[in-house]
Amino acid sequence: MRLKRRPARTFWCGLGLAVGVAAFSPGAASAVTLGGLPSRSLLGQTYLVGAVVDGFSHPAGTSLAGTTDACGGAWHVLGGTITISSGGAAVSASTGLVTASVPLCNGGTNPNEEVGGDIHSTGSSSFGLVLHAQTGGRASTAAVYSNASAGELDIQRIAADGTVTVWATAAGTGGGNIARFLRFSYINGVYQASINNVVLLTYTVTPAQRTAVEAHNEVGLVAVSDTRSSFDNLQSYAR
Repeated sequence: MRLKRRPARTFWCGLGLAVGVAAFSPGAASAVTLGGLPSRSLLGQTYLVGAVVDGFSHPAGTSLAGTTDACGGAWHVLGGTITISSGGAAVSASTGLVTASVPLCNGGTNPNEEVGGDIHSTGSSSFGLVLHAQTGGRASTAAVYSNASAGELDIQRIAADGTVTVWATAAGTGGGNIARFLRFSYINGVYQASINNVVLLTYTVTPAQRTAVEAHNEVGLVAVSDTRSSFDNLQSYAR
C-alpha cells in the first residue's frame, strides 16, 4: 500500500526494549510512551509524501527481517538478529554492528530524505539512524549517538563490508540515560544531524561521495554492540 499525502503518523521500535504505536497530530507531536517528550521538529511536519510507518504487530518470536512496513517494503537485517516480542522488537543476537533497513516509502529517484525519532539510552549505548542504505543497511550513512562520558554524535559512512569511516563528530552532546530526539537529514548534498532540535553536525559530501551515497535510498537503524537502547516515534520521509 502506498501512502498518500496526509498528516504525519508515527511508529516506534526498540533495540532491547519494547515497541509500540502512538498517534500524533501535526504541530502537537509528543511521545506518550516517554512521558511527553516533544518531537515537533520532524513529527509535527507533513512533507510531500507520508512517512514510513511500522507497528511491528507480528507474533512474538517473529524476526524483523522479512516483515513489511505500511508501504509493503521488506525489512532486512545484517550483523545480528532483531526479534519481535510482544509489542516490541529487540536485537537478540549481535556480532557488534547490526544494521537494518527498509525501502524509503515514495522515495522514487529523489535522493533527499530524512529520518528521526526519540531515543532512549539504557546503560552503555551506541546506536542511531541510517540514510541512503543499500539493502540491509550496508552500505549506508549513519548518525550514531553515544551516551558515554559527556556524549558524542557522529556522522559515519558504513561500507558494504561493515567498515566505518567517521565523516564528522561533535563531542559534549550530553551523556546519561535520558530521552533525546535524534534527527538525520540529507538535502542536496548536505547531511545534518541534530539532537533535541539543535543541529550539531553538518557535513557536505564530495562529488565522489555524493555519487556513492545517492545510489541507494533505504532507511533504517544501526546499533553498535548495543542491545539496550530504544527508539520510539521513528519516521522517515522523502524530502
